[in-house]
Amino acid sequence: MKIETSKHDRIVFFAVLLTATLVSCQGLYTGTVTLTQVVDSATREYAHAYNSGLVPAETASKVAVAYEAYRKAAGVARDALVAYKQTGAGDTSNAVQTAKQAASQFIDLIVPFLTTEKASQVKTQLSKANVP
Repeated sequence: MKIETSKHDRIVFFAVLLTATLVSCQGLYTGTVTLTQVVDSATREYAHAYNSGLVPAETASKVAVAYEAYRKAAGVARDALVAYKQTGAGDTSNAVQTAKQAASQFIDLIVPFLTTEKASQVKTQLSKANVP
């Protein structure tokens, strides 16, 4: 079984990037785009390990659950950002922070399957995905 990693992430990434371009509050959107890029990058490397048979089935199940939780949280954050763009109001900060926490839980599970350099890079980038 192959893991499809980039189709949904790219859609979310481009939606967030488009939203970021259209709205003047760059700090919030920059953090969101950074978060999406970090998860996409880490997921690609994890997928190589998974497809090579290096990930135990139990771990793969936990990763799948964590990834789905991240996707749901990212969807809520995207919706909050869109609503903010349309109305100028809403609680985007909490939605994006929740997505960041879900991403962090996902990343923590896959770090053992990333190269040392990639794991360090991902953790550093994740910490930079701040929400103003």
